Amino acid sequence: MIKEILKYLYIENLTLADTADKLGIDTDRLKELIDNMVHMGYLEMQCDDNIEASGCCNCSSSASCHKRNDISTGKTYVLTEKGQRVCNKLSSS
Repeated sequence: MIKEILKYLYIENLTLADTADKLGIDTDRLKELIDNMVHMGYLEMQCDDNIEASGCCNCSSSASCHKRNDISTGKTYVLTEKGQRVCNKLSSS
């Protein structure tokens, strides 16, 4: 499922909701999978300094304080080298 998530989010540039729909899961489950992908080294979380709530970025309660349709306010997920290699293989096939 890692390849599919990377493909939908980083090659096809789908939203979290659209990606979850394509995978047949809800967005909360997708968020859990993305957190696992951070732990596995495919993605890296970065705080967005331009967002007022970015001070909350590393707080474990951030998701409950700032409800949005994305992962969490003030957080951005970028591909690591490992994630980029998978995406390169997916886009060349």
